Amino acid sequence: MTPHRHRSAVIEFPSDLEIVTTREFDAPIELVFDVLTKPEHVRNWFAPFEDTMTVCSIDLRVGGNYHMVFVTDDGTECSFCGSYLEIERPTGSSTRGCSRVGRMRRRSRR
Repeated sequence: MTPHRHRSAVIEFPSDLEIVTTREFDAPIELVFDVLTKPEHVRNWFAPFEDTMTVCSIDLRVGGNYHMVFVTDDGTECSFCGSYLEIERPTGSSTRGCSRVGRMRRRSRR
């Protein structure tokens, strides 16, 4: 397995169903954990570029679910959801999830 680099992140694919991202931050570990797991923070960084975050739900407990959705400028909806397998505050968490990218249906107003 050859790791890939994206800016300061190292991204590895240990299997067809796993993605491991490793990155270092110049901040207290407790703050980094909060920024990665609290909806009020995730809303500010999860969507790339100028995309709009429309859903950000996080139930941070083992067995709890997360669901994040953002919409791109061309109306494409990108959805990420899953559940937490383990939580090791403040060093990390392990999740099982899915992602879906598709066209949003726009409804006309009557």
